[in-house]
Amino acid sequence: MHVPTQNPLFDVEQAAIALSVTPRHVRRLWQLRQLAGIKVGRLVRFSEEDLEAYIARQRVEAIAQRPSVRHVRTDNNSTSGNATKTTSNARKSGAK
Repeated sequence: MHVPTQNPLFDVEQAAIALSVTPRHVRRLWQLRQLAGIKVGRLVRFSEEDLEAYIARQRVEAIAQRPSVRHVRTDNNSTSGNATKTTSNARKSGAK
């Protein structure tokens, strides 16, 4: 059996500091099995790899930027009284 000596294990409080969350949140992630860990008797410990894997799974990629849409109020005598006109930046600048 190989016992890692270079990679220390984090307790709940240390894992919370590393993740910038509360210890209660770390315990909840462990109970929901969203954060992997190691049981040592009745204690739970987390390896650096466990914390890095959790962080990697939480990453949300940015979406491509869509053209912005503006709603411009018009003052016409419509029946609703709140008429709006939608224009995009491309139409506003005259581009086709």
